[in-house]
Amino acid sequence: RDGPMPVKLRWLLVLLLALLAIGHALTLRSWEPTHAAVEQYGLAVMNPDPATLQNTLSKAGISWWYTYGTTTTKLAGANKVHLVRTRGSDPVLLTRAELQAMRDIGSPGAHWMIGNEPNVPGGIQDNIPAADYAVRFRYYATTIKEIDPQAKLVAPNILNWSYTCLNCGGFPRGQYWVDELMREY
Repeated sequence: RDGPMPVKLRWLLVLLLALLAIGHALTLRSWEPTHAAVEQYGLAVMNPDPATLQNTLSKAGISWWYTYGTTTTKLAGANKVHLVRTRGSDPVLLTRAELQAMRDIGSPGAHWMIGNEPNVPGGIQDNIPAADYAVRFRYYATTIKEIDPQAKLVAPNILNWSYTCLNCGGFPRGQYWVDELMREY
């Protein structure tokens, strides 16, 4: 039909165009976070490429990260957690010099996670009895605090805290492992 467009249709068209413009603007905007990094979250990575890691941390809006292996990667504005493995199958402890080299990658007062999933059998993770872990923890805590008195020590990640996984090889319940650790330590 010829003539002016009905008022309701005109407003619907204006609203649709406004929504399309906003959507287009959002897809064009930078993915840089507009807020401070969220401190309670972190990222675990394998073989980090520094540029990719920096970009990922920025996009996710977090600053904490660690890797399962060793790395010399140091990122501006990021907080690296040093992971010290306590594998039961490896009786050799890191030396003071090796720990000092790890410290030199970070900054004074860095966080050190001593062990990773020590209650996981099968050699995938640290797989160490709580009594043996307590001995290694004492060594690492003392040595790390000697080379960095401001260091913050972090307990290991524990898998299956309140239940025993029935489909994953019989991992012991994490709470039992920690209870044993507390008796031994």
